Amino acid sequence: MKHADINHLFSHNTRVLTVNEVSLAVRCSPSHILDLIHSDELPCFHIGRQYRVLKSDVISCFTTETEKPPDR
Repeated sequence: MKHADINHLFSHNTRVLTVNEVSLAVRCSPSHILDLIHSDELPCFHIGRQYRVLKSDVISCFTTETEKPPDR
């Protein structure tokens, strides 16, 4: 997915997202987002006990993930 393709999924004012907001925007389960966080593919930080993700990191992560060659 190109940067311009994924960028329109987010509100223009939103820079920090919750796991649920990311999962809704990219249409995958929150557990998949948590898997990406736990595998260090998606950088995050904590506010209390909840993860927060920068919009720019989500765009970078999914741009990189979609550019990988398919596993065979």
